Amino acid sequence: MAARAALYRRQRLRAALTGTRARDLLALAAGAALAFAFAPWGVWPLAIASPAILFILWLDCTRRRAAWRGWLFGVGVWGAGVYWIYHSLHLFGAAVAPLAGALTVGFILALALIPAALGALVVGRDAERRGAAWFLLVLPGAWVLIEWVRSWLLTGFPWLLLGTSQTDSWLAGYAPVFGVYGMSLAVALSAGALAYAWRGSWHGRTLALVVAVGIWGTGAVLSGTHWSRAGGQPFDAALIQGNIEQEQKFNTQEKALTRYEDLTREVAHRAELVIWPETAVPTFYRRVADRLNEFGKAMETENTRVVTGVFTLDPETRRYYNAVRPLGINRMAYRKQRLVPFGEYMPLRSYLEFLERYIQIPMSDIAPGVPGQAPLEVGANRLGASVCYEAAYPGVIRRMAVDANVLVNVSNDGWFGDSTAPHQHLQIARLRSMETARPMLRATNTGITAIIDHQGEVISRGPQFEVAVVEARIDPRAGLTPYVQMGDIPALGAAAALAFLPYLIGAWRRRTGTA
Repeated sequence: MAARAALYRRQRLRAALTGTRARDLLALAAGAALAFAFAPWGVWPLAIASPAILFILWLDCTRRRAAWRGWLFGVGVWGAGVYWIYHSLHLFGAAVAPLAGALTVGFILALALIPAALGALVVGRDAERRGAAWFLLVLPGAWVLIEWVRSWLLTGFPWLLLGTSQTDSWLAGYAPVFGVYGMSLAVALSAGALAYAWRGSWHGRTLALVVAVGIWGTGAVLSGTHWSRAGGQPFDAALIQGNIEQEQKFNTQEKALTRYEDLTREVAHRAELVIWPETAVPTFYRRVADRLNEFGKAMETENTRVVTGVFTLDPETRRYYNAVRPLGINRMAYRKQRLVPFGEYMPLRSYLEFLERYIQIPMSDIAPGVPGQAPLEVGANRLGASVCYEAAYPGVIRRMAVDANVLVNVSNDGWFGDSTAPHQHLQIARLRSMETARPMLRATNTGITAIIDHQGEVISRGPQFEVAVVEARIDPRAGLTPYVQMGDIPALGAAAALAFLPYLIGAWRRRTGTA
């Protein structure tokens, strides 16, 4: 009797582990695991294994179940990957905890609708047709297209793209040729090959192996190629990390200015270019123009030029901008184009304006800069400037790199606290250097401040949450990578071809009677 009861319990456990609910939970766990493929952990094989598990879970299920599992997968990814939004809203945005939590959860649940839509789109009624073409063409191509849609839909959120996870694998070789979406396609193809090998016959496993070897072998070859050349005289740069407490940033203007000036004086004799981070000057430039212009002039006598993040005001329109500009009279400024929803502007203002009384962020009604701004001319160099999470938009940096020989990104990652976000942000910045073959000077308020070479390698970085100066010798670069020249069209075109080719062939066969 006892033996029979034990057998019954084992059978029930086995059924539970292999049943529908268990597979649903596996989709959630696979999504959460994907977040660990990115910095700071950098377990990049998970970017292949996690989607492969989802592809397998989409086998032999209905369209509705596929959407559900895709949604669970998305909840796992975004729950583990962007939980830090809560820090920004509550700890530093002064939003009450329940509201900050509700907004964060709502954002995660909304983002999860994207892989849910993918599941509903790619899973048809005929399960028997989910073979090589489905795994190796439809799924990888559709995955990349849905990533691209996410990058611009409702202002876009191009965070945790599959390709970003591969900055330290052979697939990084695709970055200067096809950009992040080309890398995502390579990852998704690898995931499809892995899933097909798990399901397929001996012939199927052979095909999957050939696909994987081709993808990774090509990436390894491309990794050894140099896509730019020397584009000016090397110079010494210093990035100042003031580590001004986020809670006090807009109440300690004198403290901030004094700290940045003192640290700059210490390195002026050896640094030709000094970068201060985003809003290092926590007010409008015009309010402290006399002081900053005088300081900039004094530094130029030391052959040092200073560039800072600061707010600028258009006296005619009365609109203000989050900007980057050199110190000095009548210097050109770069105005941030891609603004952070809720942090720098209120989306759908007519509907959500009531939230402003609960989320108190200084300077949170910023105007966007126009596209196509020219690089900053600083000495003999042309600096392609960007602010904060603009680095996550490959198109913004790509357009800047056309006429720039050095990239500069100023940021205030203090909004994210001691979370994974600053590490993810640094990895994204590294990928932008790989795509454009340009060095990047990334100055932040609390870290991670880093100097990245034209191949995406961090050559110098500072500690987080400490006052620090990060220095290195910079080699400006010239020449345009294939990605800078062509943009995302080749990668997205290839993704679209993969996703729709089987359906087009099927339609043609039905029309001609050759099916």
